[in-house]
Amino acid sequence: MKQRHHFTIIELYVTIVILAVMGGLFWSSADALRQRSRQASCVGNLRTLYKSWIAYAADNNDCPPPLRVKINDTGKSHLDNVYWASIMESKLPNSQHIKPYVASALLSQKSLLCCPEEPTPKQLSSAGVHYGMNYRIFQGPEKDRVKVRDLIKSPQTALFIDANSYVAGPTWGFRYVRFRHLNGINAVFTDGHVEWLGQNEITEKNVFPWRF
Repeated sequence: MKQRHHFTIIELYVTIVILAVMGGLFWSSADALRQRSRQASCVGNLRTLYKSWIAYAADNNDCPPPLRVKINDTGKSHLDNVYWASIMESKLPNSQHIKPYVASALLSQKSLLCCPEEPTPKQLSSAGVHYGMNYRIFQGPEKDRVKVRDLIKSPQTALFIDANSYVAGPTWGFRYVRFRHLNGINAVFTDGHVEWLGQNEITEKNVFPWRF
């Protein structure tokens, strides 16, 4: 007659440890896959924004949408300004927004203008989108004569990057940059290609090409 084998305390402990390690590896792998999926969705958002940016220029004498336009003089930024996301939203797919020069207008394209790595807000204004436009493109004496055809010739110039505001760039704009994806950001460049860039590449002004 065969004797029954009973688990000893040590064997039970070892089994629990092995199961815990395997479970940890599984959840770690699953979390990494979820992060990659959200990063891929973010890349898709940036590519769509780029296409809309091109569409806006095609209807506006090859001029890119401005970073912001001042329309009032109350001293309150949310009442005085409209920003690029509102100005070009009519070019976004399935947009319901058709009045781009209305201060404090809420945007209809939350899924496109918000990074999937962040919670989607209940309401979205053009100042609070999750992708910042490179403000250095619109600086200097030539800012009013910038054309999209010239920007496209500078393929290493950033256009939209991960942020928590409508603007991004060196100096004060760094406070809005968000390193959401594996300690880096997604960025779409003026020729339409998208790259992941690590934090050091962004914060070093002499390395990251803010100007075109």
